[in-house]
Amino acid sequence: MRRLPFLGIALVLTAAGCAAPGESPSSSTSLPPSSDAFTARAEAVAAAWPGAGGFVPLQALLVVPSGLSDEQRTAVDAGWFTLDGQLPAEPPSGEVVFADGSEKLPLIGAAEAYALIDQGDPPPCEPAQGKPSAGGGPDSPVSGAGGACTRLPVTGATPGTVPLRTGRGDATVPAWLFTVRGLTAPIARVAVAPSAITEAPSPSLAPPDRELAATLKGAQSLARVDGTTVDFRLGVGACDEQITPLVYETEALIVLGGSATSSAEMCTEQLVLAPVSVTLAAPAGARTVLDAQTGQAVILQP
Repeated sequence: MRRLPFLGIALVLTAAGCAAPGESPSSSTSLPPSSDAFTARAEAVAAAWPGAGGFVPLQALLVVPSGLSDEQRTAVDAGWFTLDGQLPAEPPSGEVVFADGSEKLPLIGAAEAYALIDQGDPPPCEPAQGKPSAGGGPDSPVSGAGGACTRLPVTGATPGTVPLRTGRGDATVPAWLFTVRGLTAPIARVAVAPSAITEAPSPSLAPPDRELAATLKGAQSLARVDGTTVDFRLGVGACDEQITPLVYETEALIVLGGSATSSAEMCTEQLVLAPVSVTLAAPAGARTVLDAQTGQAVILQP
């Protein structure tokens, strides 16, 4: 596999080891090669990757709009939907459009897509210290002090498309757009049939050697892939500092990782997600993004 003439090490411009929730990713600057150990590890990861053939989603198949409340987000994650309208009976049409071509795949109807997102009912609401819980009926969106118990009433669905991260880069995928009472934008469920979906492969790869393992940090998830910019989250320790994202590129793959140091003699054992950013030598396109620590494909979690 011919490699692009680039190995980038991006420096985080802040030296803090922990990023506050909601903090913007640190900017980065690409530098010449300076880590033989990381280069060797990235080459091993690239050589072990078996390829992601077929339709391999690297993002949740349920795509939700921004701006949800905590209770609405809990309801989405738990699948607390209720049908309060008619769903289209006609089958969908369309094809998956990848960065390097398109492919026609079997699709599911609105009713089947709804059945995949409806996972049950929320627990009963508990009134807040003598006050009645909100909502007038069993299918009403309600909430209470005793915990999230929100229902999401689906009033209809229309066929459409949704952007999705896949094993062949960003793709435009047929989806059912469900209208939910109380939300200003629809919730989308990818319409590709489960039989046509392939799981990301698990490469056979030895762990990094002891010396590299002491400082190598894994890419936990992608936050954004936009042209030559990749924002992602490094898994670091609570006392780590000098957090440095690392990137290695080939024509088919992007390998992400990072390094950090810690001078603390004692520190709590916890994983902190540090937002970082790298600039690629060429647009990400159809290339798969891999984690240097595990060799696994990195999932997009906007």
